[in-house]
Amino acid sequence: MVLDGETYIGDYNNTGLIYHWDKDYVSDNGGEIRVLRQFLVPLSSDGTLSRVNRMRIRVKRGVATATETAPVAQIRWRFDQNDWGNYEEVDLGAAGDRNPYIDITGIGIGGEISIEVVESDAVEFLITGINLTSEALGR
Repeated sequence: MVLDGETYIGDYNNTGLIYHWDKDYVSDNGGEIRVLRQFLVPLSSDGTLSRVNRMRIRVKRGVATATETAPVAQIRWRFDQNDWGNYEEVDLGAAGDRNPYIDITGIGIGGEISIEVVESDAVEFLITGINLTSEALGR
């Protein structure tokens, strides 16, 4: 949760504990911090089926560090609440890499798409946008 520009997180276990998050911490005492984001996107306003031809992910690139030289995130998707596909690794870029766009093509067909992004490498990570290029197919 973000409140007044500050980030707070709840304990993974059912303890009721809430912690203040500082962006300077990229690991939990050396252990991975798993960040999971899920999105559900309707592909049309009237339920029309659509073919998603491309998913363009815009990320902050070049976040590699001396200890994480090849940082990645994982992304997967599904249509219409069916089974999830396999995770695809998204390269977050070596130090100095500035191209912010990652394209994945041939996504699939459906009325809505669920997207899941997982990041656990100890680097600064930021997705600033996901754009879908789709084609309406009709009912």
